[in-house]
Amino acid sequence: MEKCILMLVLNLLFLFSVSAKKQETTTNEQTEKKLEQKDADQNSAQENQKISGNDDAKRKNFFLGVGVKGNIFMNGNTLHDSRVLGHPALGGNVFAGKWFNNYFGTRVVLEYGKLKPTFQKSTLIVVENYALSRLDLMLDLTSCFPTYTPNRIYYLMTYIGAGGAYAFNAKNRPDGTDHSSSIVFGGGFCNSFKLSDNLSVYLNTGLDLVDTGFEGYKEKKSFKGFASLSIGVIYNF
Repeated sequence: MEKCILMLVLNLLFLFSVSAKKQETTTNEQTEKKLEQKDADQNSAQENQKISGNDDAKRKNFFLGVGVKGNIFMNGNTLHDSRVLGHPALGGNVFAGKWFNNYFGTRVVLEYGKLKPTFQKSTLIVVENYALSRLDLMLDLTSCFPTYTPNRIYYLMTYIGAGGAYAFNAKNRPDGTDHSSSIVFGGGFCNSFKLSDNLSVYLNTGLDLVDTGFEGYKEKKSFKGFASLSIGVIYNF
């Protein structure tokens, strides 16, 4: 009888130890899985932060650019005379600005060059110098679709702005003067290609609208302005 009781006690102790060991193993496995899941969640969050560009400090906020450009003056004669396309004028520009965040920025643009307006049913071609100053508001479209990432090479930006233009040293103006001034409203697209962390090249297409008598001939219900294409470099601070 005593032997039976002893065997029963030993069996119970054995079963209890096995059960306790199994429970401990299960608890350790659950703890390891929780730690692995936590590490995976942290890595995923860090990766998402890099992709979404939440760290604004990685973007170079201040920038300075310089370029050369070609202008074609647009007036009521533009749609009727192909000579307009055959008389482009050259100029240059400099600009400086700042990005407030990954999407919006502003810049101040200064331009100088020549314009060559033409007129319908006339051999008259005006040649004049011009200077322009404009304040632009900029939107980085590539940061919207998808969000900004500092490793991107190509950027597409759009801008609108306003300022003033002054034409001087003009020859052959219909109104007989040699100068004029106008408020300017401009807009366009800027394509930027990153060469390094600080240096980029850009290709800009734009249109600046001016007063109807800017080139010396007022036309009713007609816009005046100059379309431009410019290339240059941007240095990011």
